[in-house]
Amino acid sequence: MIQKNTPLLFAFLLVNFTLSIAQVNCDAFKKENTTLKATNLTLGDENRFLKQKLDFFTELNKPKDQYVKPFSDKIDVKITSVKENRGSQTVTVSFILINQLPNQDISFGTSNGLVKIFDSIGNELIFKDVSIGNNSGNLYSTSNVLFTDVPLKCSFIFSNVLPGTEYIKAAQIALVYYPTGNYIDNRTSLTMSNLKIEW
Repeated sequence: MIQKNTPLLFAFLLVNFTLSIAQVNCDAFKKENTTLKATNLTLGDENRFLKQKLDFFTELNKPKDQYVKPFSDKIDVKITSVKENRGSQTVTVSFILINQLPNQDISFGTSNGLVKIFDSIGNELIFKDVSIGNNSGNLYSTSNVLFTDVPLKCSFIFSNVLPGTEYIKAAQIALVYYPTGNYIDNRTSLTMSNLKIEW
């Protein structure tokens, strides 16, 4: 009789053994599934954070229209170029001034004036050089005469520009101008923004 029930007993033990292994595997899969769900939630949070950061910088770096706020309604300012020099990590902003007033003396970067320049990702640039017509040098020693209705080429050179910088986000350059031979402390500033850099 024991021999007749042996296959049945063997089958029962085999099924019982298989079920116990399946239960152990099922418990391991449940634990792994719980771990994967927690990891998925964490990665989802990180993904949302990185997407928000990307959206912020994408919006910040969106090209906007170039803007120049003239320092006088009688002196026009026209940007002619914004060129980068990779070797020296500088950007030269060239522009033309056209004066509709009687002749004016002009000097950029007055001794107590504000000079601030920022690129599109928030790095502050360094004001390196200025030229007003043929007169060039550092900020506080360069001046020239703006004759009435005569265009005058000028440029600013900014340094500390990282390669790949797309544009100058904002620049505010202090200046003083006054009728030639009649000094009046007329301090103001030239404001420029969203100047696309030509590489």
